[in-house]
Amino acid sequence: MNVTTHTIWLSLHIAAIASWLGADVLQHSMRHRWARETAEATKAWARMQFWLHDRYYAVVAVLILASGIALVQDGHWGWSSKFVWVGIATIVAGATLGGIGLKGLAKKRL
Repeated sequence: MNVTTHTIWLSLHIAAIASWLGADVLQHSMRHRWARETAEATKAWARMQFWLHDRYYAVVAVLILASGIALVQDGHWGWSSKFVWVGIATIVAGATLGGIGLKGLAKKRL
């Protein structure tokens, strides 16, 4: 099996995207569970959301962005591709929605 730089970047890119989406699905699926918990448990979950937004999602977003840029620089996709700009817009929207919107909601719960 011939592992190329492109394969490594693409694998990292896909794994980072799956990590982001997996954390989103987990938070969404736990939403109803936390609504039935005690106030202290709800505060603990809100603190975990702060950590997720400040640490986890920040690292994952940087990995997605860096590996995406590397894939474009590798020559398989171009900056003129709409697919590339949809990806960049997704990172910006996710950072804005998560870092400002959802983190703000967690702060209100605390």
